[in-house]
Amino acid sequence: MSESKQERNKLVMQITQKFLDAVMRKEPWHKFAQLRTRKMKAAPNIPAFTGFKVMRTHAPGRALDPDVCRSVFLELTLGGNDTLRLQTVSAKLLVVKECDWDECPDCKGAGTIGKSNSSKCQVCGGTGKLHIDHPRIPTKGTETFEHDLENGEWGVCPTSFEFIDGTQKPIE
Repeated sequence: MSESKQERNKLVMQITQKFLDAVMRKEPWHKFAQLRTRKMKAAPNIPAFTGFKVMRTHAPGRALDPDVCRSVFLELTLGGNDTLRLQTVSAKLLVVKECDWDECPDCKGAGTIGKSNSSKCQVCGGTGKLHIDHPRIPTKGTETFEHDLENGEWGVCPTSFEFIDGTQKPIE
């Protein structure tokens, strides 16, 4: 069962909102980031800002699958100090769906083994899942596509921030 486009877009915009709110407040943002970047020590590639609006989401282009990668357009409020006048600027971020686990081959995802399913699977520790080192973006035509699409998590790519040229406007 996959999510509808409307549900997907709503979820993508909510995650972006939470991510930007955490970045702005200098709080932990990692749980809203894409899986492969959640252990990043460096701050996201975003200048300091004092406010934002998440505007809309679109297909990302660049031959990226719009079902597993979305561009989110936003407006940031920058400046308001001695060197930079208060201004708004449009920007965009990528939000990506990734999966970082496979079903345990020993217990077939049950977490238990044996006839009565009473003993915990030693291979997966009873979770039914095996963590994979490099999260996968669901890719059509691969063996794991359906699994990755169904079980993937959305997250903001913290290094994808881009200003949109010519959109700076001073706030009066």
